[in-house]
Amino acid sequence: MSKKVWTSLLVIGLAVLAIGGGTLAWFTAQAFIEPNEFTAGTVKIKTGESWDEEYKVENWNPGDCTDKEITVEVTGSKRAYLRVHISERWVLQDEGSELNGVWYNREVPNVDWKVCREEGGEQVCCDWPNDEWQMLKIGEGDNSKEYFFYNGMLDPDDPEGPKKITVISKVCLNGEETGNNYQGATYTLKMEFEAVQVTHEAVFSEWGVGFVEGSWHEVKSESGVWTCKIDDDTYEWDPAEQKWSK
Repeated sequence: MSKKVWTSLLVIGLAVLAIGGGTLAWFTAQAFIEPNEFTAGTVKIKTGESWDEEYKVENWNPGDCTDKEITVEVTGSKRAYLRVHISERWVLQDEGSELNGVWYNREVPNVDWKVCREEGGEQVCCDWPNDEWQMLKIGEGDNSKEYFFYNGMLDPDDPEGPKKITVISKVCLNGEETGNNYQGATYTLKMEFEAVQVTHEAVFSEWGVGFVEGSWHEVKSESGVWTCKIDDDTYEWDPAEQKWSK
């Protein structure tokens, strides 16, 4: 048989195979799930202020207590820890005073803050910070910063837990500690609130603190384990049990 004939037969054979292969049928199936949506939770807070003045008080006298309510409310969907950085200062007529224009963190000696609660139908006030707050200095040297941490959490879903708290109720000018050098002086108060989610140890990495043995302490990550040193005791965080242990 000639070479041309063999070539023709080969071409025809390949064509038959291609046609046959194209008409083969296999059992197949498909299945799908409905689109799944995952909506992230939210950590949000809102501050509120209530007083009769337009953000300033004129003719403030030694011995005066001005009603000044500051509140914080969690408005997101997640439980949150809360802290506040406070700045306050006096600007005096006496420019040579060591207090003049210096920002302090709740250390001005002659201004007292009060927080008030209704108890038995009466208003009971105590000095701020009370036992609901704890001051902690974070960082070292010039990079350090003082915060007041709320000893608890704000919970948007717990009907018995706090969703909104009153931080302070009154600002008072202490008469005994306010001399003539404060005449015409101006006192300024600022508060910067921050919140972080309660879950997944976010407060450890975000703020570098943990709530250990009933109070806030600095924490560190060592070889992937969160630790906290209190006096001579070292505590480790157990993520499975969600608690600190020695």
